[in-house]
Amino acid sequence: MTLVQKAAQFAAKAHSGQLRRYTNAPYFTHCEAVAHAVAAAGADEVTIAAAYLHDVLEDTDTTIDELIEAFGPGIAEIVADLTNVYTSTAYPKLSRAQRKRLETERLAYISPRAKIIKRADIADNTLTIVERDPTFAKVYLPEKRAMLAVL
Repeated sequence: MTLVQKAAQFAAKAHSGQLRRYTNAPYFTHCEAVAHAVAAAGADEVTIAAAYLHDVLEDTDTTIDELIEAFGPGIAEIVADLTNVYTSTAYPKLSRAQRKRLETERLAYISPRAKIIKRADIADNTLTIVERDPTFAKVYLPEKRAMLAVL
């Protein structure tokens, strides 16, 4: 099994039972879309593998130690770079706007591989937002534009 296949299998299992907001498609379809976009951009297998795994720390019970054990510290570090630090749970006293500003500032300093993945993640996440939730899109899209500016 290749590294990319192993990462895809790991992500599919970790996200099993999760559904995409708005479409109710299996969550793993998002992981696939991000990984395929990264591959189409000419990324190496480490970056493609990390693209499959990009949401496992944020959206599943997977721990950083499990990622290190399964994929080594390099891929785990890329995935950690892609994991939102400024969450409402971790920073309940900050407003959404404050958290997103801090997260955007942090993203300016993530690894080049993580930046490629984050751009693909944003692109996939914005595909249906205007159509499915135009009110939230007015908040969401400016946040993502700011993120893209630093990526």
